[in-house]
Amino acid sequence: MLTQVRGDVSSEGIALTGGGDIRGMNTINSRGQVAIGTKPTRYIENYAFFYRRSGLGLNPPNAFLGSAGDALKPTTQSGVGFHEGDVTIQQTWQVNADESVVIFIDGNVTLSDTFAVEQLIQVAEDGFLALIISGDLIVGASVGNGDVTNVTPNVEGVFIVDGTIYIQSDVDDKRFVGAGTFVGWTDVKLERDLGTDNATIPAEYFIYRPDFVRNTPDIMKHPHTIWQETN
Repeated sequence: MLTQVRGDVSSEGIALTGGGDIRGMNTINSRGQVAIGTKPTRYIENYAFFYRRSGLGLNPPNAFLGSAGDALKPTTQSGVGFHEGDVTIQQTWQVNADESVVIFIDGNVTLSDTFAVEQLIQVAEDGFLALIISGDLIVGASVGNGDVTNVTPNVEGVFIVDGTIYIQSDVDDKRFVGAGTFVGWTDVKLERDLGTDNATIPAEYFIYRPDFVRNTPDIMKHPHTIWQETN
């Protein structure tokens, strides 16, 4: 509900609706404005959105040159990286408290726990890791905890994916535990099945990491105020 105090020369603002109508009781002052059937649109904070803010330019260096099939965490303590093409991560990544790493990947990313370490990507408190992906994020069936009561994270970080996030399944599923933010702009497919354990235990379990919000680097921050002409 919008109200206008009688005699007040200020306006409460412009009323926007996505459809339908607006009906007024008593009087509407001369400053009143409405826009029926109009709604503001928001930015889609996807690969292209963040890349424009990254400062990488047209020809950035390749963060995984020659090693995309078995990608290791970049050795620099902090910064922004880029890779064109698909990437597979199958060895442990450890991001320390003094590190802030953002990697743009123009392709698909596959996570595979080939060596059954369970904690495939670890980010210490006050560290930061973001993978911003133009394709899909594929979490292989090998990534998870064999003990389905275990809530130790298998994958930590911020994952922004233009395509689909797949948490893949196998005959004898492990429990997937993710800590951080997982955004699939096209879809998120949670495919694990713990059988009878599903009655009390979620096959995919996600944990919020508020320290990632606190430690978000400047290139991923922007004002929430959006100015848009609607009519």
